[in-house]
Amino acid sequence: MANTYEYINISPNGGGQKASLRFAQIPLQGTSDTLEVSGKKFLNGDLKMRDDSYDVAQICLNGHIINFSVNEYPQFNKKFCDKCGAATITNCINCNSEIQGEYCAEGFIGISHYTAPAFCPNCGKPYPWIEARTQSAHDLAQELENISEDDKEILTQSINEIVKDSPKTTLAATRFKKILSKTSKPIVDAFRDILIDIVSETAKKLLWP
Repeated sequence: MANTYEYINISPNGGGQKASLRFAQIPLQGTSDTLEVSGKKFLNGDLKMRDDSYDVAQICLNGHIINFSVNEYPQFNKKFCDKCGAATITNCINCNSEIQGEYCAEGFIGISHYTAPAFCPNCGKPYPWIEARTQSAHDLAQELENISEDDKEILTQSINEIVKDSPKTTLAATRFKKILSKTSKPIVDAFRDILIDIVSETAKKLLWP
């Protein structure tokens, strides 16, 4: 049986909240120095076998994905984000555990989509990009002039809950939507721009279907 190697089609350097990597396990033919895939020749070192494990991700403090396979593709690592200038991290700033990156599955065929995680699975704290956007939404809520102080407090508490997927999410999203109905469309759009990438899927379906 022919050996199988990973054939990389898309670099792991992605932008925004999501990035993607296409790979396939393909039979190869050739010498120890060169290998042939569908008529194309590659140096043996350009094609790598993969074990089942998670790599480490590098993400900037504002949530831009720099590299979701830090160990396998270190050439894509950066000290600072090329989109916003923020410093990049590979470890949770609260407990120092590594940020879980792309899952490397031997024998997997297809496209894998990586999304920046919201909470550290080791300590449960939100990552800096979640805290930054949540704080921006809090600040915007305090700037609103046409709602009461009680509504501002409810809005702030609701923001804290809609970024999670918990039993309180649906109620929080309902309250959030009800209070925003008292504001203008530009305000609603501003909250959407801040929160759309970090709210839970449950909240997203209720607020912005």
